[in-house]
Amino acid sequence: PILFPPPSFGSPAMTITASIIVFSLVFYVTTCYNRFWAQYECAMSCEGRIFDSMLLAKSIMSPEAAWRLYRHLNAAHLLAYTGLGTVYDEGNFFYPFNNMYHLLLPAEVDRIERIGFRGGAAFR
Repeated sequence: PILFPPPSFGSPAMTITASIIVFSLVFYVTTCYNRFWAQYECAMSCEGRIFDSMLLAKSIMSPEAAWRLYRHLNAAHLLAYTGLGTVYDEGNFFYPFNNMYHLLLPAEVDRIERIGFRGGAAFR
């Protein structure tokens, strides 16, 4: 068999430095992944609670009241994403979804616009 010599990393100081860099990189990536997963679980939990609320509402409310609750809960969910940061804003997220699914009436959208999509301290 052909044996290759083990790779040389240079001096022991270089080996220690490379080990610290690799450890730091793995630790950082793990931290980023854990933060993403926590945010994802929170978003899916919110979606699940909206679904649970609608199951209950359909069983005890009139169809008109349940539909209004459905529209408002889903609009609040969209507005929460819009208010969290700069990635999702009203132009590229809220208005397209609202137009596609007709969640808020024009008068309700006007009221939200007067309040502001990023105003207040609800998400801080």
